[in-house]
Amino acid sequence: MILAFFLFKKKFRYSLHIAIVAISSTLTMLLLKQVAHRGRPDLPVIQGISNYSFPSGHALSAFVFCGIFIYIVWHMSIRPLLKWVYSFLLLCFAVIIGLSRIILRVHYPTDVIASFCLGIIWAITSLWLLRKISKNKRMKAAG
Repeated sequence: MILAFFLFKKKFRYSLHIAIVAISSTLTMLLLKQVAHRGRPDLPVIQGISNYSFPSGHALSAFVFCGIFIYIVWHMSIRPLLKWVYSFLLLCFAVIIGLSRIILRVHYPTDVIASFCLGIIWAITSLWLLRKISKNKRMKAAG
């Protein structure tokens, strides 16, 4: 949905960066699940979940998603106070998703905390690298 919005607005770089960060974070999460092989907590509220617990895919995705939105908000032409308010609300949204995974007993708290950390690091590092690559390409094209 967000990709379609940016494509419609002809913000192709945002669309590409979002797709790269989302796909790479999902692949990293799936790889970590296979490496860690951590079982889920006993007596989950939601039955029938059969994959591994670590890391929490929902928490990781929430932090990557909200991290991308925070990045976009800070590059918008809006008042600084609104940037802080939107960033705070997005951060709260991601935290609530992570807490829901613990409350539903489908993840251990450490699964969620590690996913938060990984999500933040992944979003920041990926977006930084993508900006650096784009900047280098623009400099080479101009020079």
